[in-house]
Amino acid sequence: MEHLPDPVELAASLVRVPSVTGHEAAVQGVIARWCDAHGLDARLVDAAPGRPNLLIEVGSQAPDAPSLLLNGHVDVVPPGDGWTRDPWSGAVEGGLLHGRGACDMKAGVATMLAGLVAAVRAVPEPRGRVTLACVVDEEDGGLGTRRTIAAGLRADWAVIAEPTECRPVRAAKGNCYLEVRVGGVAAHAGAPDAGANAIHAAAEVVERVRALDRELRGRAHSVLTAPCTGVGTIAGGTGTAIVPDGCVLTIDRRLLPGEDGASALADLERVLAAPLGVPGATVSASLLMEMPAMETPAGHPLLAAIEDAMAAAAIPAAAPEGWTAACDGGFLHRDLGIPVVLLGPGSLRRAHRPDETCPVAEIESVARAYAYLAGRVLAGAPTA
Repeated sequence: MEHLPDPVELAASLVRVPSVTGHEAAVQGVIARWCDAHGLDARLVDAAPGRPNLLIEVGSQAPDAPSLLLNGHVDVVPPGDGWTRDPWSGAVEGGLLHGRGACDMKAGVATMLAGLVAAVRAVPEPRGRVTLACVVDEEDGGLGTRRTIAAGLRADWAVIAEPTECRPVRAAKGNCYLEVRVGGVAAHAGAPDAGANAIHAAAEVVERVRALDRELRGRAHSVLTAPCTGVGTIAGGTGTAIVPDGCVLTIDRRLLPGEDGASALADLERVLAAPLGVPGATVSASLLMEMPAMETPAGHPLLAAIEDAMAAAAIPAAAPEGWTAACDGGFLHRDLGIPVVLLGPGSLRRAHRPDETCPVAEIESVARAYAYLAGRVLAGAPTA
C-alpha cells in the first residue's frame, strides 16, 4: 500500500526493547522517536511515575467529527524459562517475527502505527479524528487504559490489535481475581484438637471452588465459551509443628458479558456460606482486581467497517467471533459506552509461552487494514 511504513521492521525494533509490565518507559521512547521520524505528534503522559502512555491524535477537532480510537499495550509478560533463542532478539526468520511480545502485542501496535501514518498521508484534509493510544499495564490491571479514560479520552468506535489471527472479535471475556482468607486457631501439632487447622479448612474451600467451576460451565453465550474459575495460589501456616491459624487463596474467575466482579464475588460467597468442616475456622472473600467483559452486537456498523478494511487488505473474510482472554476493551466498552472490536496479527496460542512468534504476512496484512480503516474515518465516513 502506498505511504505504508514497514510494520515488520517497527515490530522487530519494539520486541528488542524489554518492556515487562512496570518497565515500559524505554519502549515508549522508541515509539515516540519513530513517530517523530514519520510525522506523527506523539505525547508521553504518565499513567504512573515512570510509566508513560503514548498518545497520538490526528484529524479534525470538531466535536461532531466521526472518531476512532486505536488501542494497544506495550507491556509484556516476563519471558520465563524454556526459550530456544534470545527472547529479546526480534529476529525475523522463516516468515516469523520471534521474541517476547511478538504477537502479544508489539506486532499489533506496529500495525496500528504504520497504518495511521499511511492514513494521514492519504487524507491531507481530514474531516474525522483518529486517536492512537499505546498504553502500559494491560497485562496486570489495565492501569494505562483506565488512566486515558479518566483523563477524558473519547471516541465513537474503538479497535484493539490483540492477536486474533486476523479475525474480527466482537466479544471477549472479562477477568477478576478474588481472595479467600481462612482463619484458624494456632496450637501445638501434638494437641491438634486445641486449635483449628486453617489449611485443612482451605482444602474444603478448594473443593467448593471446583464445584462452583462445574456449575459455571453450564452458563452459555452465543460466541464465548462458558465462564470458569480456579484456585491460582495458596499460602498458609508458620511451621510444620504448629496448627496453622491462617491460609490465603487467590482465585481466577473468567467473566461473561453481563457478569462483573461483584457478581463473581457473590457466586463465591454463596458456595462458601455453609459452615466449614473444621470447627472454629472462619472464611471471608474479597475482590482484588477486575477487567470487564465486552460485547459488540452482531451487525454493528463498526463490524461492517472492519469487514471492508479486511477486504481492502486482502484478508480472508471471517465471521466475527469471541475471544477467551480479557483485555482493555472491557474498560473502553464499559466506561465509555462504545463498541469495541479486536483485530490483530498473531495467535493467542503463541502468547505467554516460550518461543513466541508472529507471522510476518499477518503483520503486513493487518497494517494495510488499519490504514484503510483509519483513512476511512479521517475522510469523514460516519461512525454512527
